[in-house]
Amino acid sequence: MRQLTCTAPHQIEWRDVPEPCLEGDTEALVHPLAVARCDIDLFLTSGFVPLRGPFALGHEGVAEVVDVGDSVPGLTKGQRAVVSFEVSCGSCRSCRAGHTANCDRYPVLSDYGMQPLSGVEYGGMLSEIV
Repeated sequence: MRQLTCTAPHQIEWRDVPEPCLEGDTEALVHPLAVARCDIDLFLTSGFVPLRGPFALGHEGVAEVVDVGDSVPGLTKGQRAVVSFEVSCGSCRSCRAGHTANCDRYPVLSDYGMQPLSGVEYGGMLSEIV
């Protein structure tokens, strides 16, 4: 699949990368339909702070559900959804309290398209599948 990737400061290219797959029954995969750019994207790609690439880009968007785990309530294939930029479990104490940025299961700054900040690559919304 294709993914927009920052390879170095001011260098962005489409790359072929492996398509993600469901790793558990509480996950879903989506095909982005519309993606917004924000100032953080410029910060990550500008070289203002030395960040190591390559990393996927894009963390805000609307998408169509293409696969969904058996334990995901309220989502079905073909449904459109707003995708949170934050990666969170949705079931820990912090998530249930509405503090998904402080999810107990994922590192701080676990966001799509933000690998340089969290240290974990979750892919980016400027990909064919997330």
